[in-house]
Amino acid sequence: MKATGRVDRCQYKLVIAPVPETQLKAQSPEKLQWDLLVIVCSVYQALEIPVQLSFDPDFLKLPICATIDSCINLIFIADIFIRIRTTHIDSTTGEEVTDGYSNAVYYIFTATFVIDVLSTTPWDVPFPDNSILPLLGFLKILRVGRMDGVISNLNSSKELKSLLKIGMLLIIIVIYINCCSALWAGFVSDEEEWIPNKDFVWVGTPQVYEYYYMTWHKKLLVSWYIGFYLFAVGEVCPRTTVELSLAIPMMIISSIANGIIIGNMQLYLVELSAKKSAFQSKMDTVNTALSSTTIQAGEQLTDEINDFFYKTHQSSTMQ
Repeated sequence: MKATGRVDRCQYKLVIAPVPETQLKAQSPEKLQWDLLVIVCSVYQALEIPVQLSFDPDFLKLPICATIDSCINLIFIADIFIRIRTTHIDSTTGEEVTDGYSNAVYYIFTATFVIDVLSTTPWDVPFPDNSILPLLGFLKILRVGRMDGVISNLNSSKELKSLLKIGMLLIIIVIYINCCSALWAGFVSDEEEWIPNKDFVWVGTPQVYEYYYMTWHKKLLVSWYIGFYLFAVGEVCPRTTVELSLAIPMMIISSIANGIIIGNMQLYLVELSAKKSAFQSKMDTVNTALSSTTIQAGEQLTDEINDFFYKTHQSSTMQ
């Protein structure tokens, strides 16, 4: 018997696993829109909660503010259930997991789930006299960290993503300064011995302790001023042991935060100008080639070549 030598060819067809109607794709437009809503609510509460705990302004007690807070809490509660029913990418196979049970287990057995539950639970309802448990609401700020993932999943240019990430870093800086100022104001208000560095000119006069008798909005501005000093690792003039014990770790954390933020800012700025730098390098190469002694290009041809590159440098597929 003679072998034919024929090899049967197997045809492979990419089959995308259908996502059940009860599941939400992690990178779907609907999930992106929901994450944007959660981020906006998180930024609002990251600015509101520290101010409320340290300064307790009257306007935050208005019914409209209470209604907004209740709506945001409902959104955060809904977000927990949505994340339970959201698909995820398996880190081993790289495939999207659509099984509802696996997705629920993947989210529930993470620190993120614990933080979401602790920060969303209205502890003041079952424990109205407890002043410590409501501080867990600070953990809502961690939801702001979703901005990086949302920006990365956007279907847009690399330059736009870099620009959005720079904006994300600026938002994080504002939130950090707000938290530092509120935390410092809350501690120094108990002893009323600290003097803002701007008020040392009033030493020996009653005005030196003016900070403790200001209206809440003026005190907030002074605290923001001090919060920037804490972020920039500047002098805040601590006087008591409590103030020193608070200032030292805050400045250590600020030093680390500054290094991370400046490093990422530099990276995003490089990415933002990468296309322009690559185009300029290409134009330099073209001009060098045209001006070399081995290529004698006429003025009209040189202008046409330069004009072509200037008109098509926005499209990488045309160059």
